[in-house]
Amino acid sequence: MKNPPFSPAIGQPARFTWDIYVGSLKNRVRLQETHRQFLLLADAQALTDNAHDPERVRRNVLEVALDYLAVGIDPEKTTI
Repeated sequence: MKNPPFSPAIGQPARFTWDIYVGSLKNRVRLQETHRQFLLLADAQALTDNAHDPERVRRNVLEVALDYLAVGIDPEKTTI
């Protein structure tokens, strides 16, 4: 990779929306070809709304990871 590592750490909601794809993931898919990426899956609501339900937090994080893979994030090129 020619460019420095890129590490966006933006907490994603549990549900995928087209706004997230157009505003963020589309660029991340493109950047994985030129940058070494590290994507952090952060559920900020885990500390507030979902603190009492760790299973829900786990499901939410897994759903976001699956969304990343579905839109083209390649775990061979990007560390999730």
